[in-house]
Amino acid sequence: MDYMSSQGVTSSNLVFYLGTHPHSDHIDNADDIIYRFRPKAIFSPEYSDSWISDPRTLWDNQWVYDRMIAAASWAQRSYGATLVQHVRDYGTHVQIGDMDIQIIPFDPEESYKHHPIRDANLLGWGSVVSAFGHRAFLAADLEIEGDLEDRIAAVVGHVDMLKAGHHGLTTSNSESFMAALSPSMIIQTNPEWVTPDRLTTSVTVSGTASWAPTADLWDRARIPAVVGTFTGSSELSVGDRVLVGGCG
Repeated sequence: MDYMSSQGVTSSNLVFYLGTHPHSDHIDNADDIIYRFRPKAIFSPEYSDSWISDPRTLWDNQWVYDRMIAAASWAQRSYGATLVQHVRDYGTHVQIGDMDIQIIPFDPEESYKHHPIRDANLLGWGSVVSAFGHRAFLAADLEIEGDLEDRIAAVVGHVDMLKAGHHGLTTSNSESFMAALSPSMIIQTNPEWVTPDRLTTSVTVSGTASWAPTADLWDRARIPAVVGTFTGSSELSVGDRVLVGGCG
């Protein structure tokens, strides 16, 4: 919260908040962000513990989700915010100046409401960010399970930057997924030691990509964020500032 404020995020300029899925490492401070920064739109898939088949993955899901929705309801009443919980296929976009954000639901049919799933990661929403002919995919906690990654890869296609699925763990970022997206920059919200080789082959073998394990960047150099800046040139500029906060 203090970091967002230090980068100029205020209650007048936060365009939207995306609650990717109801896990506390993604949305535990959603209500605080909404109350303090007043995003104009709040995106989040609906959630119920009854849709999860494995009780070991329930954690505090319902609690953090209910707090976020309570804050979103307050935002609707208080200042006319928009709450979006259903998206039609992949046609939902947010425009911010020259930037387009496309919401990518992992299960646009919301079949989990009728056929429970083992983990809320599988009902998440990612996003494709496009500007000046460049693209990034923020993959939330997308997992390999079934054909999920391949289906999403067919929708997303090549990107310049990838925020790796599920923090770069072994349950995500298959060889076929990485080949389809072929990013030149990989952001991983975890330390280096948890990384499967397939995530960084393009870095360590072919040398066609750069890689940022953000936990190590923080531990070793106190770099708080990695941000790619897309411009009209063919270059991808990567720095350690964030311009707009609020995305899980």
